[in-house]
Amino acid sequence: MIPIVIKKLLDKHKSKLYPLVAVSDQALLSLINLLSNVFIIRFATKPEFGIYGVGFASILLISGVTHALISLQMTLIAPDKLESQRNIYFGSMFIAMVILIGVFVMLALLGVSVSEGVISDDYRLLIGVVVLSVPGVLMMQFMRQYYYFFNLAHRVLMFDLVFFFSYFCVLTLLVYFEANNIHLWALFVNGSIALILGLIAILSSIRASIGASFGLARRSFIEAWRSGSWAVLGSLMTVLQTQGYIYLLLFLKGASSVAEMNAARLFLSPLLVMSAGFSRVMIPKMALLKSKGNIAHAIRLAIKVMIMLIAMLFLYLGVIMFAWEWLSIYMEGKGYENMGRLVAMWGLFFVGSVMGNAPSELLQVFRQFRLLTLAGMITSVLVLLASIPAIVYLDTIGAVLILIIGEIGLAVLLWVHFRRMRKNMLEI
Repeated sequence: MIPIVIKKLLDKHKSKLYPLVAVSDQALLSLINLLSNVFIIRFATKPEFGIYGVGFASILLISGVTHALISLQMTLIAPDKLESQRNIYFGSMFIAMVILIGVFVMLALLGVSVSEGVISDDYRLLIGVVVLSVPGVLMMQFMRQYYYFFNLAHRVLMFDLVFFFSYFCVLTLLVYFEANNIHLWALFVNGSIALILGLIAILSSIRASIGASFGLARRSFIEAWRSGSWAVLGSLMTVLQTQGYIYLLLFLKGASSVAEMNAARLFLSPLLVMSAGFSRVMIPKMALLKSKGNIAHAIRLAIKVMIMLIAMLFLYLGVIMFAWEWLSIYMEGKGYENMGRLVAMWGLFFVGSVMGNAPSELLQVFRQFRLLTLAGMITSVLVLLASIPAIVYLDTIGAVLILIIGEIGLAVLLWVHFRRMRKNMLEI
């Protein structure tokens, strides 16, 4: 009933309400991310929260690579397809993704089974949970791109609301029955519910065209790979630059340092999730604008969103700093004291991240994946190399400091590249 009401409102006031629904969904995702982290901090030990952070980062790595190769490419390629063929095309990309997931899961579980004695049982269990959680995360990711492409943001919001209530109900039951390893259960429950909802959403939308899609899966994947291969490398570089510190901290300082970094990041993670979500919403929109020749509108849209997110970030950071004394009480006795400086530094990191999002999105729309990858390769290698001595001598503070420098440096590089590309286009 509620989705029908929202759909009618969207049909009547589409230009006004669609952005509101899309923003509401990103706010909901931010809330899920925030509450999930708070939940783990509350009911897990500090080392367990650190391990949870490693698992979550690994899922982000895998989903980022898959998004670059499948979801992103289909969003950029679909506008060039005939409208009557688009659902068949999306179906073919879904089949290609399912095959990739199947191969990945089999190889990963085989690796876990033969790693006994080489990797500790705790980390073998973590790897197994991550592998089983990934398919669901990828299904939901595919679903979002599909619905956003067809301006069906209300459906995304409805599925995310169902996920929200299901996820936290199950976690609450696990705590009530005193389940062990709540940090691992959180990852597994996330993936399981996402898998069920993602499959329901996708198959209900493209089931009629699945039969015609099988024969095109190989061709669609090859088409995506031509530009997506560079996008995959670019995604790896991005994850290495923004998440590599987790593995370095784990190796050099231990899981407790990872937990401290992620706990500080937790206070600002809703805006990071919202920023990433806006990218997923805006790229399909800008790709359609580009296909219609309205490039100037696409550029203005990217810049407006960047300015809005930076303003929201500073406002949010001000509220966090004002309420810090009250918020820190929640961490008392958990080993997370004295994190105010870390939280402020994460705020600066996110400013750099948002500054780089706009040129990154525009370069993706123009399929400049090679350029994005090379820029990311330069900064990610420098960040990783500089992080080692910074972590050894300054611990978590050193890690965030290098991340800030790297993120701002990447943003500057991307803006320079985009302006140069835009200038060349105008001269042609």
